[in-house]
Order: sequence, then C-alpha cells, then structure tokens
Amino acid sequence: MNIGLNRKTPNYNAYWGDFCNLSQETSWFPVHMNRDRYQIILKFLHFADNTLLPDRNDLGFKLFNVQELIKNFNANFKYFNHPTLNVSIAESVIGFKRKTLHIRQFMPNKRHARFCIKLWCLSDSANGYLCQFENTLE
Repeated sequence: MNIGLNRKTPNYNAYWGDFCNLSQETSWFPVHMNRDRYQIILKFLHFADNTLLPDRNDLGFKLFNVQELIKNFNANFKYFNHPTLNVSIAESVIGFKRKTLHIRQFMPNKRHARFCIKLWCLSDSANGYLCQFENTLE
C-alpha cells in the first residue's frame, strides 16, 4: 500500500533500487519483501470468480473484478462505524494512470488527476470516517 504514497517512476523496480533521492528513500521495501515475490503476488492477485463473468454489454461488467472487494469494504465500514446524524455525500477523484480504459475518466481541468476514477463517498461529518463508496460508472 505504501507504493501509492511515494511518487517514483512508474516502474516498480525503483522501489527496490538505490538510485533515488533521500526524501523518497524506500530502503525498507527490500527488507520486507523481495521484488520478484512482490511481482508474483501482484500478477496473481484476483478478487472475482471468472465463471460468473457477466456479458460485456451488462452494466456490471466494467467493475466485475473489484465488485466483491467494494462490497466487502462497504460491509466492514457499516460494521465498524455507526455514523452520526450529520453525514456528507461528496464526489472523490482518485488519480489513475493505468490503461484500464473502461473505468477511468479523462478530466482535462484537473492538473493532479487528469485520468481518474470518480467515486461517490458517504462520510461521517463528525469524524470524517468513510461510511460507503460507489463508483460513478454503476
């Protein structure tokens, strides 16, 4: 998860190399996991049963691979937090540079996230806790 917090080259190998400036040093990456093991886990990480894959024209097709993960997150949000009476609904933008064209959107006015995934988020106004989120593609 920390890979998303550090801004390095789009190549994962940079996190295991010694060729970075001190402000973004990630020398603890190779201590906890070697690069080959990380790439194998990333290659086989899968959240959906492909035997249940819907038709390409179905609305649920675009988010099929992560839909169960989203449902699990939302169920855990409801279980661990009971929101107060004051909640807010807001649109959140997550920068996304991968080439998964069917879920990302292009927003030319956003400098930090021109290619992004847009989410609707229900948050508790008292503590900022995320109660539920949904993708705008659904």
